[in-house]
Amino acid sequence: MTVVRIRNLKRYRPRRGGPEYVYHRKTGIRIHSPQGTPEFFAELAAIEGQSLAKAIPKPGTLGGLLASYRSSRAFLDLANETRSQYDRMIEKVRPLFDMPLIKVTRPFISKLKDKLVDKHGYRTSSYVLSILSVAFEHGIERELVASNPVKGVSRPRKPRHTRQDRDHNQASRNGAIVEDADRNRPWTDKEWAFALSQAPLHLLVTILLAGLLGMRRKEVVNLRPTAWDRQKGTIRRRSAKGNVWVMIGSPLRLTNALEELHGRFEFVVSRLAVNSYGKPWTEEGHKASFFKLIRTWEAAGQVGAGLTFHGLRQQRRGCESTVTTCGRLPTF
Repeated sequence: MTVVRIRNLKRYRPRRGGPEYVYHRKTGIRIHSPQGTPEFFAELAAIEGQSLAKAIPKPGTLGGLLASYRSSRAFLDLANETRSQYDRMIEKVRPLFDMPLIKVTRPFISKLKDKLVDKHGYRTSSYVLSILSVAFEHGIERELVASNPVKGVSRPRKPRHTRQDRDHNQASRNGAIVEDADRNRPWTDKEWAFALSQAPLHLLVTILLAGLLGMRRKEVVNLRPTAWDRQKGTIRRRSAKGNVWVMIGSPLRLTNALEELHGRFEFVVSRLAVNSYGKPWTEEGHKASFFKLIRTWEAAGQVGAGLTFHGLRQQRRGCESTVTTCGRLPTF
């Protein structure tokens, strides 16, 4: 007996018995005719014909424009990984492939941007718009479209408070109860004094950098040893917002902590602040260690709920990040 193997079919047999169901794998359409009969193959051919017709983009549609771009030399000359990324982004708008190009206007692109942000996020939305813009520029060259509706539509940008939200969410995941009103609240003098007396050295340095100099976590973990001038007693840093270099006086407490930390590892560290092994912190590693310590203190009732690393910057003690010398030095 001759056995004919047919691809692109999916079979399903009910657990309690009964006839086997056959589906066309790509479209999910069920084939009702008995297997192996001429009617079965005729039904399969009809389904595959419909699938092929849908797969071929129609001229004058968004799908046709994107297909033209994907067959162009400009697209084919891209690196394999880049082409693969472009293909994944183009698939995000596949439901719009049959849309006539005349209806793809600037207001439509603006609404599409918002929908992409809601469904896929800011980065993916911006990526898709960039590829659509390139495709429309290709269409102008080939006289497939008269203009580029993506031009003039601003790219989506994340809200500026997202970084603080991440600190808030991290605190919540690690067991801290943080109310919206107390998000990244300033540390009290009592909590600050307790941290300085009880924090292990490798975390104490980071707490001092944030509490005295107003540095963010990302800046703290990436600061190089060369930023610290031991002779002059200063720390050189690049401001996060203005992107300019500033020189800051190092308070005595911070200087002593740095001397002790670097002396422990014989000055062979590659970052100004390092973990207990003398290795560079990662942002996630510092978050985990910091919140583990905070949870221990909270459980013992030694600090209030909701302390975050960013909260140290809300009430800096001793220095302003935009001046060359320190002002109020801590009294303890």
